Amino acid sequence: MRREAVHPDRRDDEPGALSEPFRSRFKTQERLELYEVPDLARIVEGRARGLGLSISAEAAQAIGCRARGVPREAVRLLERVRDVAQLAARTAIELGDVLEAARRSGIDENGLWIDDRGSLSS
Repeated sequence: MRREAVHPDRRDDEPGALSEPFRSRFKTQERLELYEVPDLARIVEGRARGLGLSISAEAAQAIGCRARGVPREAVRLLERVRDVAQLAARTAIELGDVLEAARRSGIDENGLWIDDRGSLSS
């Protein structure tokens, strides 16, 4: 069986990208909304407490800004920031730890990785 190659510009998350017969099989149409930065900051603060960490409000906000609206990304970045803080022998996570973890990971203030930025510029 031969599979059709997927074009890199094809967007299957847009309703018009799927055929009408296929879409008509599914009666419910749902759209997921991205989380706002304050909501992500609260999630980060709660997860930090769960990990036994102390985190400043500025650090939680900075992680939320770089999470691209996705809680899983926020938690993943928090864990990376925790590692940076632990390497520096700090018990509390501060804004500088977030900036350093983002720099080491190649993540900009919008949460874009170096590969993402390369894709956008080409």
